[in-house]
Amino acid sequence: MELAEWIAGRISKGKVLSIGSGLSFMEKVMHENYKSLEVHVQDYASVSLKWIQNVLPKNQIHFVGNKIQIDDFNIVFLSNVDYSIPKETLAEILNDIQNYMHPNSELIIMNTTTIFSDLKLSTIQKTKNIIKYILTILKLYSKGQFWGWQRTPEEYREILSESNLQFIEDGVIYPGGVKHYFIVGEKLKNI
Repeated sequence: MELAEWIAGRISKGKVLSIGSGLSFMEKVMHENYKSLEVHVQDYASVSLKWIQNVLPKNQIHFVGNKIQIDDFNIVFLSNVDYSIPKETLAEILNDIQNYMHPNSELIIMNTTTIFSDLKLSTIQKTKNIIKYILTILKLYSKGQFWGWQRTPEEYREILSESNLQFIEDGVIYPGGVKHYFIVGEKLKNI
């Protein structure tokens, strides 16, 4: 709920698109509490959007693979989505998303998996990773299922740059006491 309020608080009125919306709880909150916003959702799995179909008008629900016909969103956001996307693919996706945005609109990425620069922690983590790698080669350790990527704020800034987005700001918010990193990029021109 706090994340929905934070996003909605960035604009007074306009169109918002949530990409990878999942069950769409935040989007439901925005739709019901911020009547000046036209909230749209997009997800990869139609089953994820089943619940929100009882809340939003049908023309505001989009499935990945179907072209969105609207090209003037004020804010597009991805919440806890990018961990599953390789860097190069994420940059391409962010570049494509700009087709839905008008100049000076914002693209926001939020997640709970960001790695913050801490030399001591980084050194410890690097040492652990080297040991795990050696043990994996010796077949003494199984790395298990790969779940995705953790990125640093610097990597996010680089991805925004590669996507032709102007870096605006980044930081941390604590909705529900959980640390969420966010980064905001701005579309500066039609691409």
